[in-house]
Amino acid sequence: MRTLLWLMFYLMIQPLFAQTLVNSTFLKSYPKNYIFAEFGLFASYDVDLYRINYTTKDVDGMATVASGLVCLPDVKTQGYPMLVYQHGTAGERYEVPGYLSYENVLPSIFTSLGFISIAPDYLGLGIEPGIHPYVHADSEAWAAVDMLKATLQFLEQKGYNSNKHLFLTGYSQGGHASMALHRRLEQDDEGFTLKAASHMSGPYSISTSMKDLLLSDQEYGTVAYLANVALSYNEVYGIFPGNDVFRFFKADYAKMIKKFAAEEITLWEMNALMIDSLEAQYGGAKPKFMIHDSILQAINADTNHIVNVALRDNDVYDWAPGIPTRLLYCLMDDQVAYQNSLVAEAAMKKNGSTQVLAIDVKSSANHTDCVSPAVTSTLFFFLSYLELSGNDEIGEFKGEEIYPNPASDYINFKNGEVTQAKAIDAQGRTFPIEVSDNKAEVNHLPMGAYFILTQKRDGSTGVHRFIRN
Repeated sequence: MRTLLWLMFYLMIQPLFAQTLVNSTFLKSYPKNYIFAEFGLFASYDVDLYRINYTTKDVDGMATVASGLVCLPDVKTQGYPMLVYQHGTAGERYEVPGYLSYENVLPSIFTSLGFISIAPDYLGLGIEPGIHPYVHADSEAWAAVDMLKATLQFLEQKGYNSNKHLFLTGYSQGGHASMALHRRLEQDDEGFTLKAASHMSGPYSISTSMKDLLLSDQEYGTVAYLANVALSYNEVYGIFPGNDVFRFFKADYAKMIKKFAAEEITLWEMNALMIDSLEAQYGGAKPKFMIHDSILQAINADTNHIVNVALRDNDVYDWAPGIPTRLLYCLMDDQVAYQNSLVAEAAMKKNGSTQVLAIDVKSSANHTDCVSPAVTSTLFFFLSYLELSGNDEIGEFKGEEIYPNPASDYINFKNGEVTQAKAIDAQGRTFPIEVSDNKAEVNHLPMGAYFILTQKRDGSTGVHRFIRN
């Protein structure tokens, strides 16, 4: 009852106190040795995870309360940079970072290396009621901006200091959301210094690359995405005739969508039901067959059909980033067409950006398998900009200096007894390094730039830039 009363109070005062921290809940901790054991990363900090609730607005502009995850390093004495991780598609309300979905570990990994990380749950998920506005660019952006501001209040309560340098990333739907947030923050000064962005496997081109895929004759393994988009855009734009899902989708599929909207089944359960029905009726999982033929014909015939207007309104690529930006993808992605990244790169360069680069991080990987190389590449990319911005000691990484540097045959570690080391290149590839008596051979590394990650006998860790010549 007390929590409900507090929420009502904050909603009533929202017009006077926007982006307000409502409350926080400690969730769990990840020791740095867990990060090392599970992911092979030499973490510098234990990580404490909190859910915060904060005020924002819904798609109708009304005050509401949303939730999200905040990850804090266990040491309070640093002026930490901040990072926003936007999560992928959630199958149900509480399959989000603020409620410890499997994606909570990704922002935690960044925090273990010296970032204060946040992961918004978005509108319509977590604590925020109603239909989730799936791949709705504006709300993905404002929910994150409002959470950033509420997090500053939370940090002050907890005694943490941030330099307000900001890094942006996200995967899948989160790639779309991080791009939407990136665009918003480059257009509007919200008091943060943007440093770098890495958008991963996102549907940036909703109106072309994704529409062409979902309405094609190609079979598609996650047909429920089409239903999720339709529910979302009906909530925002009113795309269902008479606000009736049965007048947009054929009856069998409309019934499934109604159950999903009422939270009687998850997105993944609806997906399985839809695939079974499509295969039985049409011989394959082609999502376009879920839509009434007349609606589909109207969408294809009229570029100004309300569906096409809604799709174009949520494209997030036609602008020019002013900070270093990566668009990471995998050529064999089976859920988000890789063309999204290429279309975005071409448009951004045409608009004058010299800061954007699309990279195929693992050509053979599907959407699920693309996560690891994309996140690893993002870690490398972000850490490089921490050092380039003048932060020579990242977190608690206490200078075991490497010499000679550059080097072609071997390197020495000046301080401490280094027992393990690995090198990571700009594509996120990992190379083992054998260490003996504080010395390591590097002649097996291809020429180029690396991070050398080290661990000493006492358990402390380090990360260093290194050039193999």
